[in-house]
Amino acid sequence: MDIETAERLAKLETQMDQILALVEENHKDIHDVKDQLTKWKGIAGGIAISVSCLWAFGLAIVEWMKR
Repeated sequence: MDIETAERLAKLETQMDQILALVEENHKDIHDVKDQLTKWKGIAGGIAISVSCLWAFGLAIVEWMKR
C-alpha cells in the first residue's frame, strides 16, 4: 500500500468515526423527542377525559334539574 492510499484510508476512517458520532447523537435526540411527545400525549389524553367527564356530569345535573 502506498502512502497516498494509506492517507486516504486514514481520512476515510476519521470521517466515518465523525459520521457515526453524529448518527449516535441524532439517535439520542430523536429518542428524547419521542419521550417528550409520549409524555404530552398522555397529558392531553388525561385532560380530554377529564373535560369529557365534567361535561357529562354537567349535562346530567341539567337533565336532573329539568325534572
